[in-house]
This record gives sequence, structure tokens and C-alpha cells, in this order.
Amino acid sequence: MQNQNTQNDLKRAQTTATMLWAAMFASLGVYVVVVVILKDQLPFALLEPPVLSALRLALVLVTGIVLAITPKLYWRTLSSAYGRRGVSEHDVLPVVSSTYISALVIVMALYESIGVYGLVLVFMGAGGNTFIGFMGVSAIAMLTARPKMETLQEHYTKAL
Repeated sequence: MQNQNTQNDLKRAQTTATMLWAAMFASLGVYVVVVVILKDQLPFALLEPPVLSALRLALVLVTGIVLAITPKLYWRTLSSAYGRRGVSEHDVLPVVSSTYISALVIVMALYESIGVYGLVLVFMGAGGNTFIGFMGVSAIAMLTARPKMETLQEHYTKAL
């Protein structure tokens, strides 16, 4: 059973993680606002249709790769806190908190990049549907990877 100080430390780490997640998720809204404000000035650099199609396909493939590798990268980052012998419960808390927040930031940055791909494509002449598609995938990925207290507590238990 975890003592009250440990619970409070885990809650603080969870709060920090949630604030970081919310800030990164909100950045997708900023991208939407930018496109809405600049819609009359788009595209900034019009690409020929075959070039734009090739770029769109390449970014769809990159998105697939990001979606495939990110969960593995998340768990690999978390696992760096496991297997430390002779570490007290008090000493493991900073390691658990930092690896949890680091893993979350890595995941959110990768998922946010999917939205950036849509932003780049709309700047290059892709239609709004392409932008909405990339932003939707990015938002859904970020929502499914939001920080959860259960995950943090599980991570803490495995690190002991």
C-alpha cells in the first residue's frame, strides 16, 4: 500500500503530465485557427498536382509509421525505470515521474507532428479535407494517449 506522501507525489506528477498533454493537444487548435485566419492567402507555395499527391502519400505513410512505432517507444521509455536494484520507494519516485512525463512528451510530440503534416500540406495547396484528415488522426491519437493515473500507478509499481 502506498503512503500518503507517495500518493501526493504521484498526483503531482499526474497533474504535470495532464497539463503538458492539454497544452500539446491545444496546439492542434492553434493550427486550425492559423488555417482559418490565413485561408484567403493559401496556398503559400502551390505544388504541381503530381508532386502534391506524392508528398501527401509520403506523409500518409510516415503517419502510419508514427502510429505503429509510438506505442512501442512509449513503453520502452517507461521501462527504463524498471529493474533498479537497491532503490528505495522514496528514491524511485523521481525516476518514475520523469520517465512517465518524458514518455508522454515523446508520444505527444510524435502525434502532434501528424497535425503538422496536414498544416504543411494545406500550405502547399492541399484541400481542407486533407488538413482535416491529418488533424483528426492527430487529435484521436492524442486523446487515446492522454495521461491516466492508473498508468502512472502501474508504472510506479513495476519500478519498485
